[in-house]
Amino acid sequence: MSKKTFHEIIKEFEGKTYEELLSLASGALGLVAKAFSSLACTEQPGELILPFIFTTLGVDGELSEIEAKFLNDLFHADFDYDALKNYALAYNDEELIGLIDKLIDICDDQTKAAMLIFCTCFAAVDKNVTCKETEYLVKLYS
Repeated sequence: MSKKTFHEIIKEFEGKTYEELLSLASGALGLVAKAFSSLACTEQPGELILPFIFTTLGVDGELSEIEAKFLNDLFHADFDYDALKNYALAYNDEELIGLIDKLIDICDDQTKAAMLIFCTCFAAVDKNVTCKETEYLVKLYS
């Protein structure tokens, strides 16, 4: 059995239905939240997980309506699109991307896999993983 290339993995995610991506992200969310909870200095893992999500969403400098819907569906919320767009663009920052990469590197393999699945679902939900998103994912996967 041959190992999949990065390009094949991305294409596989792009080919998944919205519901499949939502299911994968939901499944990964538990491990991601647990990791952030253990790393947070407070009982509020959202202080770490929200910048992680918004950086992932805004890495390509855009937030599509389907990405906003995906976030809302994942958290069973009704966040305002313009507010989400502003947050995503505000977290499009090389320093934050570097911190997220370091954070993923210190996690155990199961948590790292969950974080990578989580990020890849967000990048692929609009069926077009952009060059910037690809660069971000390559950095996280390596």
